[in-house]
Order: sequence, then C-alpha cells, then structure tokens
Amino acid sequence: MALNLRQKQTECIIRMLNLNQPLNPSGNANEEVYKILIYDRFCQKILSPLIHVKDLRKHGVTLYFLLDKKDRLPVHDVPAVYFVQPTQSNIQRIITDASNSLYDTFHLNFSSSIPRKLLEDLASGTLKSSSVEKVSKVYDQYLEFVTLEDNLFSLAQQSTYVQLNDPSAGDKEIEEIIEKVASSLFCVLATLGVVPVIRCPRGGPAEMVASLLDQKLRDHLLSKNNLFTEGGGFMSSFQRPLLCIFDRNFELSVGIQHDFRYRPLVHDVLGLKLNRLDVQGEKGSGMKSFELDSSDPFWSANSSLEFPEVAVEIETQLNKYKRDVEEVNKRTGGGSGAEFDGTDLIGNTKHLMNAVNSLPELTERKQVIDKHTNIATALLGQIKERSIDAFTKKEGDMMMRGGIDRAELMAALKGKGTEMDKLRFAIMYLISTETINQSEVEAVEAALNEAGADTSAFQYVKKIKSLNVSLAASASSASRSNIVDWAEKLYGQSISAVTAGVKNLLSSDQQLAVTRTVEALTEGRPNPEFDSYLFLDPRAPKSSSGGGIHVKGPFREAIVFMIGGGNYVEYGSLQELTQRQLTVKNVIYGATEILTGGELVEQLGVLGKKMGLGGPVASSSASSAGENLQAYDLELLKGLGMACKEDTNASAQEFLTTEMICKSELESRRLQVDSLEAELLDVKAYLEFGSSDEDARKEVGALSGVRTTATMLRYLRSKARILAIPCDVEQMELKESGSSSGVEDRAYASEMLESIEMVTRVLESLVRRVTEAESETALHKEMVLLGEEEICRKTVQIEHLSVRLEEMERFTHGTHGVMEELRERIDELVEETARQKERAEENDEELRRVKREFELLKAHVTTFTSVRDTLLSSERQFKTIESLFERLVIKTSQLEGEKAQKEAEVQNLMEENVKLTALLDKKEAQLLALNEQCKVMALRGSNI
Repeated sequence: MALNLRQKQTECIIRMLNLNQPLNPSGNANEEVYKILIYDRFCQKILSPLIHVKDLRKHGVTLYFLLDKKDRLPVHDVPAVYFVQPTQSNIQRIITDASNSLYDTFHLNFSSSIPRKLLEDLASGTLKSSSVEKVSKVYDQYLEFVTLEDNLFSLAQQSTYVQLNDPSAGDKEIEEIIEKVASSLFCVLATLGVVPVIRCPRGGPAEMVASLLDQKLRDHLLSKNNLFTEGGGFMSSFQRPLLCIFDRNFELSVGIQHDFRYRPLVHDVLGLKLNRLDVQGEKGSGMKSFELDSSDPFWSANSSLEFPEVAVEIETQLNKYKRDVEEVNKRTGGGSGAEFDGTDLIGNTKHLMNAVNSLPELTERKQVIDKHTNIATALLGQIKERSIDAFTKKEGDMMMRGGIDRAELMAALKGKGTEMDKLRFAIMYLISTETINQSEVEAVEAALNEAGADTSAFQYVKKIKSLNVSLAASASSASRSNIVDWAEKLYGQSISAVTAGVKNLLSSDQQLAVTRTVEALTEGRPNPEFDSYLFLDPRAPKSSSGGGIHVKGPFREAIVFMIGGGNYVEYGSLQELTQRQLTVKNVIYGATEILTGGELVEQLGVLGKKMGLGGPVASSSASSAGENLQAYDLELLKGLGMACKEDTNASAQEFLTTEMICKSELESRRLQVDSLEAELLDVKAYLEFGSSDEDARKEVGALSGVRTTATMLRYLRSKARILAIPCDVEQMELKESGSSSGVEDRAYASEMLESIEMVTRVLESLVRRVTEAESETALHKEMVLLGEEEICRKTVQIEHLSVRLEEMERFTHGTHGVMEELRERIDELVEETARQKERAEENDEELRRVKREFELLKAHVTTFTSVRDTLLSSERQFKTIESLFERLVIKTSQLEGEKAQKEAEVQNLMEENVKLTALLDKKEAQLLALNEQCKVMALRGSNI
C-alpha cells in the first residue's frame, strides 16, 4: 500500500480529538465526549487543510479557540484538548489556564517532542498553582508539518533560504536552523512510520540535515518502544522508501520562472495558501473564498494541465452538466411544462426517484463549475494584463537556447507585466546565459530601474555568478570564526549548482534536474553522475552507512525534500514521474515552505541588501560593514590601525619586543603559505605532465576545490602581510610617545596574537582542506579514467542532442503561428466567457425553475407516499375481510343446510295448513249451518 501522508496525519489528529483513545472501524471513539479544542497559530495551519468545522462537530468538539485569545471564559465540567508547539510562551499560558481552572481536565498534545526543560517548567508551574491534577495526559504527536495534499507537505518555516545563505549568520544560527529542519523531517517520518534510506548531494545544508536526521533516527531506534513499526532487514528496499534531500540552490531557476500550468498558475497569480484562495466576485460582489484540495474532482483531475486546456475542460463540463439537466427534465416531464397528476406520478415513479437522487450531485457539479469558472476568469484577466504567457514562452526559450536576442529581451522588459514579472525574467536571463554581455546587463538594469523594480535580487545573482566565475576575493561575516565555512557555502554552491541545474534542463526533454536525479537514485543502478551522493542508512551499522554497503534498488516509493523552499512545478513534475515510470509508484514532495516565484525573488533581494547591493539593509551599521566583501578589507585595516593607536603610550622598548614577536610569527605563517603553494604547484605539474592534454581538460572539474583553496591562501597571505603595515606606520609615533603601563602593552600584544591565532586557525584549516583536495584529486583521476567510455557515449548523445536542438529550433519557429492561434483562442475564450456569464444567468433561472419543479416533485412524492400508505392500509383491511369472508362461507354452508331442513319443515307445515284450512272450511260450513239453525230456532221461538 502506497504511503499517504495526508491520511496518516488526519488519523493522528482524529485520535487526538478523541482524547487519544482507540478508535473503532468507523473512525470514532467508542465513548463520545464533548470537549473544547485550544490551538496556537502554527497548529492552526496544520489543522486548516485537514479538518473542517463539521469534522470537529462529528468528533465532539463544541468550541475551539486560539491559545492567545485573551477573553476565554471558564467552561467547567468539560475537558480541553490543547494542540500547540512546545515553546516557553505556550507552556506559561497553559500553566495560567490550569491555575485559573478554565476547564475540567487538560489533555496536552505537542506538535513535536517537548524538551525536558519545558516539561520540568510545566510540572513545577502546575505544582506551584496546585493545578497538577488538572493535567490528564501529555502527548508528543510528532505532527510539526503541514500536509497540503496526499503527497505534498510543508514545514511552514519561513525565510529558510535567507537564513541559510545569510553571510552574517554564525555557526550557532545555522545549527539551530538545521536542527529545526531535521526535527520536523523526523516528525514526517514518525507519522509515516518508516525509516528511509537517505541520499543527498555532498556539502551544504542538504548534507548537514541528512547527517543530523540520520543520527536522530539511529538514537531513536535504540529504544525498544520506538515510533517505527516497519519490519524486515535493512537490505530490503521494496518495503522502505528513499529520502532524497536537496538544497534550493540545486536548481534555483525552477523556483523563479513563470509556469503556465493550472496549479502553479493559481498559486503564483492568485496566492493559493493552505489550499485556499480569494477571488474578486463578479460585478463588485466582493471577495469569494474557494478551497482547492483532493475533495474537488475537477482540481484533482486537471490541476496539472496547461491553462488553455483547463478552460476547454471547464466548457466541456458545463455542456455535460446542461445535457444531464435536460435529460432529467425530459424523463420527469418537467421540460414540457405539464403538471403532474396521479396517473403520471405512479407511472414515472422510477424517474422521479432518480431525479430526486441526482439533484444533490447536479448542484455540487454546478458549484464546482462556477468555482473554477470564477478562478479561470480571474487568471485570464491577470494573464492578459501581465502577458504571463509571453514571459513563460520566452523563459522556456532562454533555458533551451542558453540566451535570448537583445531586442526581444528589452521588448519584454519594457512591455506589459508587473515589476516582479520583469525582475524574475531578468534573473532568468542571468541564470540561463553562460557568458554575460556587460552592456546587455547594464541595459537590463536600466530597464528594471525605469520600471521601478528593486534590483537587489538581480544584483545578488549577478554578484554570486561573477564570484563563481572568478574567485578574486573572499568573504567575511560578523563572526570571523566562520570565514572559510561561509565562503565554501556561498561560493561553492550557489551559482555552480544553478549552472548545473541549467545544464540539466537542457537535457532529457526539459526534465527537471530534481526529477531526473530522483529517477536515477530510485532505479539504484550505477551512475557516475550520482554515485558521489552521500548515502545514509539509519538501520545499517554506523561503519557501513557511509558508503561501503548500499541498499540495492529499485525503490518503489520516494520522499523528496527541498531545503530553502519548494514549488508546485517540481511537485507536478515528480507526480508525472510516477505516471510514466514503472519502478517508482509513489513520490511524496516536501519543502521548508512552498514559495511563489515572487516570494523567492524577494528572499534573494533580502540577501542582496545584506551584501550591500541594490539598497540599504534594515540592520545595524556594524553588521552591514561585515556583510560586504570589500567592506571587510576596510574594516580589517581600520581595526588594526585602531589597535595600534590605542597603544601610543606604550614604551618603545616593549613595543619593539612585541613587534619582533609579531613579525617572527608572521614570517613563519608566510613560510607555511609558500610551502602550501609549492605543494599545490607540484600537484598541478603532476597532473599536467602525467597525463595528456585531453585528460588535463577532463580533470579541471576535479581541481576546482584545489583552485578555490589556492585562492583562499593567496587572499589570507595578503591579509597576513597587512598585519604588519599599521605597526610600521605607527612606529615613529610610538617611539616618540610617553611611557605607558605594562597592562596596555600586554593587551596590545594579546590582541595581536589573537589576530595571528585566527590566521593560524584558518591556515591550519586550509592545510587540512588541501590534503583532502589531494586525496579527492586522486580519486577524481581514477573516476576520470573509469568514465572515458561514458564520455565517448555522452559525446554521441550530445551530437544527437545537437541535432534535436536544431529540430526543436525549427519547431519553435513553426509554433509561432500556433501561439498566435492560441492568443486568438484566448480572445475567443474571453468572448465565450462573456457568453458563459449570460448562459450562467440563464442557468440560474433554469436552476430556479428546477427548484420550483423540485418543490412540485416533492409535493407529488408526498402525495404518492400518502397514497402508498393508504394502499398498504387497504391491503391489510382486504386480508382481514378475506378471512371474514372465509368464515362467512362456512357459516353460509351451515345456514343452507339448516334452510333445507327448515324448508322441509315448512312444507310439512304447509300441508298441515291445507288440512287445517279444509277442516276450518268444514267447521265454518258447520258453523254457518248451526247459525242458520239458530236463526230458525229463534224465529220459531218468537212465533210461539
């Protein structure tokens, strides 16, 4: 499984928000606890790209505050989760919060390992305030870095490039910066849970960081309960990543040049910070804030494309959205304007439900399209106003051809663009041009001054390049003890590394030097160009880590770190490497900070001002004097003169004695310098006469360190001779002056001896370096012999490359028409953007209509739901009636039997009734007869 830094850091933060309890498979704690989150400014940067407010609510965080917020009110019976850096000010604020009982319990989480002293201060402070029981747990989270994407992180350490290249920086300041960078890199590796194999160029900040990181990993692995859980032996490379560390000077041009791809363009022009940017809304509607991260599908899919391709893709997505909306309307009948009735509702239930389910997706797609339409519109306005496309094309041509026509150069500097655009273009001209025409440089400076640009950065790059070509002077700083170290850092790395980066750009189809180096290192094959890189394996024995036993490649995963500032151009190039290269499956890119071209140029300008170039420096006059190379010579002479004048009252005899001692010491130093120069001449003579002229030319690169050392020796020899000058000038005044105390004499003598000891230390250091240079020269000579066949092969490749360059030049002339068509296309895009705005208004109207239809759909769906509930109720009633009907059938059968029986009985009764009727008739006849008889008898009685 590929390393995913964003996922790993998010998991750590979620665990921290759940009071560092184990999480269930759903990513939540088994017991939900409502809590308060407190963080400082730096940790706010860590949380911002990873956690949103809804995520905080999900994990029980009801309130969140900055640590330095003064009006935080007490919230009793609620625990507080602190996520802060381990600094003295933060510790004191935590102690204050605990003593005031702001919260029920305190769960302290530090972004890196808290030093023991600060931990003791925390313990003593809470004990004094009787609040130690408030502190529940203290955790070292090792999260002191900002993850912007799955494979992109930043240490958020600002101005690291200035601090590391500052000529006035002392050893202590440099060591503090290196320690800070190495500690943050250790946090990245601890979060990933891997111990990588480390490779880096020798010399400079890259080697210092790599060595310190290697030592930190070794010390940590000695403990049983360490943070790294990977298994296997140290010779297994498939399970371990490769960590490649570089310095910004390795390829300075990439950080300065303009780029026309979507992600770098958004970062450079619109100021993308922590995955957020603000864009001016339409028709003065104010600023709109947008978020661009992996949750945006359009950004993930198209951020590496050229801007014109992105504009086409936006139009494609908009047309696709319209088709989908029309399809939904067509299926639901909304497009015809007909009202829904009960029959349509039941017949189109499936389409209605699909429409309801697709509405959130369509709404989200519309929001994404609107967001990138606004961003593209803002970019297009800046591109037309500043001619960014022209700067990008001309800078690419300069890097390919190694120069530019003067008329074209001046036209670009006097045309459209901001002062910073023109300054960046001018610096790219300096870097890409192998031989600088002084008249052209003066014309460029005049054009920059006319445009109102601050030329400090331009002057700084020009100065460093000239020093790299001709080392005629040494350097100094406020601390005299690091003269040689600063000179090696400044001269031996800056423009020489930049020139190497330019040569790298001219090969392998404009592949970046960082990408090409990472590709070669991950393959693990022998390569003379990179075999000299430092190799460190924290899991290997200390003796074998330096170079004896190398972990065999290839490496499946790599971590690339840039000291001094990274950029989205290198990040995109490394991600493209994983897509076209079969060996490397995943590359994580990180830097001390993510810089735009303008921000890097501003840091170069600060360095230029510190060297007294292009403008004043915002520092003390003493520091300014020590930062200029020529100013150092004047300061040295002035200091020596003042040292002599302060002792004008010393006795002549004691001064002469001191002077003799000083001259003898100086004479011995001169002899040492002469002997060193003689040894260097012997080495050069051996190399010249011991091999052919062709071999001598091949060994020029190997002797660069020796020549640098010889130049330093000549410089220090001149300084040693200067030491005696002020003393000779003041000798007459000293002889005529009055006597002084012995204390002043001894002070003068000790000061002179200190100066001599300083020169002695420098000379001894140079002796050691000459010895090392001799051994390196022998090693380089062997490497030259081994590389002759490689040189022949490279010669053939260069010939092929020359042919390809000619073809590319012809192709470049042919692409002029394409660029014109592209500009016409951009104009068409502007018109299309206006039409899109009109269509957007139509879309808004259509969206409102869809919303009305949605409300109608919602009402119909509610009716359908009620009908469905009625049908379900009727179905249950029908089942009840059916059971009753079955019982009724049985009862009816019974009643039919009883009916037949009753009918038989009725028949019998009817027959009896007939009989009774006949009998009744008979009786009635008899009664009538009797009645007649009675009447007759009555008549008879009356007659009697």
